Amino acid sequence: MKQTTYLLLVLLGSLMGCDKAAIDAQLQEDIAAIEQDIAKRNLSAFEDDDAHFFYRHEVNIYNGIFPARNSGIRLVVNYDAEMLDGTVLHSSSVNPDTIPLDRAVIGWKLAAKHLNIGDKMQLWLPSNLAYGSDGNEWVPPNTPLYFNIELVDIHPHF
Repeated sequence: MKQTTYLLLVLLGSLMGCDKAAIDAQLQEDIAAIEQDIAKRNLSAFEDDDAHFFYRHEVNIYNGIFPARNSGIRLVVNYDAEMLDGTVLHSSSVNPDTIPLDRAVIGWKLAAKHLNIGDKMQLWLPSNLAYGSDGNEWVPPNTPLYFNIELVDIHPHF
């Protein structure tokens, strides 16, 4: 299934004028920048072998009761978002934000399955799992991002 999905994405990319070599080169560039950022912060992190996002996870063993595994849910989070050069994009450490998981960037959707209420995660996303080659009004194209996330709650409660 993974191979079929990957081939479909490569085919779709080639139809849209993208080539696999350019996509792979950008991913390798992003991974190198992420590894450099992790080292600069004097941290270690796990790499998801399938999607190539990196994360550090602090599990709250006393409060982790609702796994974030349903795309129809809303995450209540405190989070900071930065470009790897240190440019702050967002900070909600005072008032939590509510984020519909199905509207989040791909990397958040993939990482959310590792979170329970009360958990904290440092998350590094290559650009293809963030805002991609298009970017947005705050993030330039092909920009890997860093997030510091605390999952406060999940709605609806199951």
